[in-house]
Amino acid sequence: TLKPGEGIAGKVFQTGEPLIVNDYRSWEGKASVHGTGHPFTAVLEVPLKWQEQVIGVLVIATTREERTFDQNDLWLATLFANQAAVAIENAHLYESERRQLRGLEGLAAASQRITAKLDLTSVLEEIVAQALTTLEVDRAAIFLLDEEADTPACVCVNGLSPEYVEEINRHYRNLPGTRLIRFPEPIHILDAQTDPDTAVLREAIIREGYHTFAVLPLIGRGKVMGAMSIYRDEVRAFRPEELTLARSFANQAAVAIENARLYQQTDEKLQARVRELAVLYAVAEMVNRSFNLDEILHLALDSAIEVAGMDLGGILLLDPSTHELSLKTCRRGSPEFVQAIDRIRADENLALRMLNSVLIMGDSAAGAEDCPLAIERAMEKAGLRSLISVPLRARESRLGVMVMAGSDLRTVALQEVELLDAIGSQVGLAVDRANLQAQELRAAILEERQDMARQMHDDIAQTLSYLGLQIDGVMDNSSLAQNVKIQAELEEIRGVIEEAYERVRSSITRLREDVPDHFDLGVVLPELIRGFEERTGCRVETKLEADRLSRLPPSVAFQATYIIREALANVRKHSGADLVHLTLQGRGEGMIELTIQDNGRGFDPDSGRQANWGSFGLRFMRERARRVGGSLRVESAPGRGTRVIVHLPTS
Repeated sequence: TLKPGEGIAGKVFQTGEPLIVNDYRSWEGKASVHGTGHPFTAVLEVPLKWQEQVIGVLVIATTREERTFDQNDLWLATLFANQAAVAIENAHLYESERRQLRGLEGLAAASQRITAKLDLTSVLEEIVAQALTTLEVDRAAIFLLDEEADTPACVCVNGLSPEYVEEINRHYRNLPGTRLIRFPEPIHILDAQTDPDTAVLREAIIREGYHTFAVLPLIGRGKVMGAMSIYRDEVRAFRPEELTLARSFANQAAVAIENARLYQQTDEKLQARVRELAVLYAVAEMVNRSFNLDEILHLALDSAIEVAGMDLGGILLLDPSTHELSLKTCRRGSPEFVQAIDRIRADENLALRMLNSVLIMGDSAAGAEDCPLAIERAMEKAGLRSLISVPLRARESRLGVMVMAGSDLRTVALQEVELLDAIGSQVGLAVDRANLQAQELRAAILEERQDMARQMHDDIAQTLSYLGLQIDGVMDNSSLAQNVKIQAELEEIRGVIEEAYERVRSSITRLREDVPDHFDLGVVLPELIRGFEERTGCRVETKLEADRLSRLPPSVAFQATYIIREALANVRKHSGADLVHLTLQGRGEGMIELTIQDNGRGFDPDSGRQANWGSFGLRFMRERARRVGGSLRVESAPGRGTRVIVHLPTS
């Protein structure tokens, strides 16, 4: 932790200028936080700037004596710092202004395009399209400056006519956009059809039909390299937050342009490596972001098929109970091929090799002789000549294989094999996590069922047993022994008690069986609400963050369902409400807040009335929340309804 002006980082933060110190040990301004030690030899530090405001410092250091930094390092570090500043500001916007959520989703989509594509034209078209939708504008364009001719060139346009673009190029030097070169701040014109700054294009603007527009600079390596323009057909000013968001899109475009220019300067090997890393990053991001195993498997399989240049594929997971590899998902596979690869015995020679390393098989490939006859025939019938399998592993465990096939013989480079193996490792992590979640869910349900079985045994079964003994005692009473009618009725009651006792015992046994391996609150909740509304006539309005709902671990979702069911039961029994609001939203890092609020009669929490408001159920609701590391509280007041607030972890 450094103060402004303290050490290299403090000085860079204070001055806003980068700094290179190639001999830190002799530098006079060393920070006292390092004491007498010298943690590094050479240091390069660059300010993170957002709208000319320094928000942090990027520190790059080395302990190698021979390594120093120069202007080329500074230029590259500045690129990283600019991207980091954009990312940090996006995060600040997301946390501080919820109303810009839609805009940030647009930025995220544009960022994904930058990651996934390296063709500059395609990337800029995606950014412009996202800007149109997110900023609610009617037209948009991106212009780049020709450094030699000092004239703009329209590289991407959406909604503007070619004739109007030619007019802009012709009158460029007399337009307000030229001010961006000297003063790189957004230009905002409320009504271009009357503004004196746009008089030279007045007729063209009227023909085009727009009024309000803004121009955002594209800044790279410290200078303006172009502009992004956004237009509205009506006279409606852009709000400050809209201009901030528009500048973020412009920054995305600037990053894309810099990336494209840098990419063009690299050799083919590096280009391929960038694409591979983009694929691996996309798969790793999905594994980290989603709890939906099917979604992860589909993305990973599609990515692997593309990397390997294959036509189709499937993912098989190992079933430890049967020692078989069972097909979990497939893409574009023929029925014969799918049937041939499904249910492969894991102890067969080929399967053992597939589980341990990447295998490449084909007409003349090594390992073709091990290929089962059924797979060979299915490949021949489907016109497939090559097959690649990738093992799925995690924590030294073999979890399955990813199999791909193609119509051409394929020579796979070592680098591609390494990438396929890395994708397989990511999928293995996702499968391992899903297995652990299934185990946690089974444990939670088993615990729940054991509690229920214990209660049924201790309460209902014991009561029925007691009643049976009492009936036996009554039947043995000598004064009633001669009464045939009473004896017959007692026999009938005895039979009903025995039948009920057997049903309870059978239910206790069933509670220990058929535990599901997964639990999706998004599927269960609508059915639960529909049943409540049909039984009570009380309406339930929901406001759920779908991404938060889908990311709940199964064991947490399982407990949340029971909490919601118990809360709705209390509404039905005690509140007299006709409307319930149910919300689920994020609350800080790693937590969600679940709220069930009714408009019923409410109660005084400090009075004895709470005992009537489902105190027994409330105790179990709290226990359920605590069981998964959460908490629960109840707020109520007479005549103001009741609100149950539950905080639950997302991991």
